[in-house]
Amino acid sequence: MSNGNYVQLIGNLTADPQSRINENSGKFRATFSIAIDKPDRDGQKQDPTYVDVTVFQEYLARNVVASLRKGNKVMIVGELNSFTTEVVAEGGETKKIGRMSVNAWEVGASLRFVTAQLTKAIYEGNGNSGQAASAPTQAAPAQAPAAAAPAGDPNDF
Repeated sequence: MSNGNYVQLIGNLTADPQSRINENSGKFRATFSIAIDKPDRDGQKQDPTYVDVTVFQEYLARNVVASLRKGNKVMIVGELNSFTTEVVAEGGETKKIGRMSVNAWEVGASLRFVTAQLTKAIYEGNGNSGQAASAPTQAAPAQAPAAAAPAGDPNDF
C-alpha cells in the first residue's frame, strides 16, 4: 500500500476490462476505465470524470477480466496517480492535458441495483503466493440458507 495516497472511487466501466501481459516480466494485469457521474449543478448536467484503472495483482486482475463487463458499476480502492499527456488539438496545436489513474488494490461490483452470486476462484499453487493457473477453476457455489418462515401474523408488519 502507499503512504497515504489512498482513494475510493465508484463508477461505471466504460468498456470491458482488458488483459495485458508485460513483455519483460510476463506478469498479467488488467486495465479498464470508469466514468464517475457528478451531481447536477444548478439544474445543469455535469460531464463525468473518467479515470483509468490498472490492476497489477494477478489473481485480482484475472477475476476482474473474467467477471466485469461494460456498464457495470464498480467500487475501486487503490493509489491515485496523476500525470500529463500531450494531445494534438484541432488545428494541429499540441496541448498538455492532466490525467488521473488508479493502481487498484481492490475491485468490487456495486450491489446497489443488481444481485450477484459469488463463486470462489481456485488457482493452482498455495494461496496468494502460488502461481496462478491460466484461468481460474470455479468451486461449487455456496448454498443460500433457506428462508425462515415469517413469525406471527402477516398483518403484524
